[in-house]
Amino acid sequence: MMLDVCVCTHDPDLEKLEKTFQALAAQTAPRGSFQVTVVDNASRWPIEKSNPIFRGLRDAGISFRVLREEKVGVAHARVLAFKETGGNVLFVDDDNYLAPDFVAEALRILEQSTEVGVFSGKMLLPKETKVPQWLKPWLLAMAIKDIGDHPVVDWYYGYWQPWVPVATASMVVRRSVIEKFLKTYALDPHFFRLGRNGKFSFASGEDAVIAKTASDVQLKCGYFPNLVMIHDVNPKRFRFLYVLRLKLGFGLSDYWQFRVGRIAPLPFTLKVFSSMIRPLWDWSTAMDLRIRLVHIAWAFTAVFSWIRLHLAQKQQPVILPSS
Repeated sequence: MMLDVCVCTHDPDLEKLEKTFQALAAQTAPRGSFQVTVVDNASRWPIEKSNPIFRGLRDAGISFRVLREEKVGVAHARVLAFKETGGNVLFVDDDNYLAPDFVAEALRILEQSTEVGVFSGKMLLPKETKVPQWLKPWLLAMAIKDIGDHPVVDWYYGYWQPWVPVATASMVVRRSVIEKFLKTYALDPHFFRLGRNGKFSFASGEDAVIAKTASDVQLKCGYFPNLVMIHDVNPKRFRFLYVLRLKLGFGLSDYWQFRVGRIAPLPFTLKVFSSMIRPLWDWSTAMDLRIRLVHIAWAFTAVFSWIRLHLAQKQQPVILPSS
């Protein structure tokens, strides 16, 4: 079984990107079991195969190639990666460092858990990274995820659940899911409104559409804690205004997720509503003003998207049975 490791990048930090490749070079999986495809997404300084950042891959004897996607946007880069590969795909971003056994574990899961179409694992910050206390409730939005040490496999129920990959980074996609995606959602021009499309974009959601495609081919999503990836998040993203813009972008992306993949926001129940609104009146000293403001942004965009979706489309997404 072959795994195509795809690294999509736009104007990367070359030091971090080199560490990404070094982590791939250190994989314990047999050299012939995976290959690396780099998609240069319209970087201002094109990435050439001769660049010294690939030294680790060359020295380790790992096959790699560099493709160029001139249309700016991670959605365009993901689609090109799917089209130019022929096997199962593992996406790695340019600030992701895989644990040495990641590829070997991913190959084992693909072989043994045939009911799973899309999966990922733990996404952790480097140990030396210090996170402000007020920011910790929002780390999931930055692709930092750890839901425990037990695997979870279940259906995609039309909206995000903990076992569904929270980002395309470190997501493994089975080939049958890819083929379905290329024949459906990748043909919808609205899909390319999702995902980052430059340094100042806060759109998201291309990952959710890819994950949802698993249910279209009667496969499940999974969380496997043995898959560990270190996400070297830029500390500039820990600033309040960045998080505020990020949550606004998430809320506004809900509309296009529904238009493209019929993916609804979280069910708009009293419980969800109260979880968003409660912090707005919690004026105790324990509640940081920045957390309250981010909650306001989240509540506003969630309500906005919910109303807009139900005005535009009254049908609900197909929910697969749990059995």
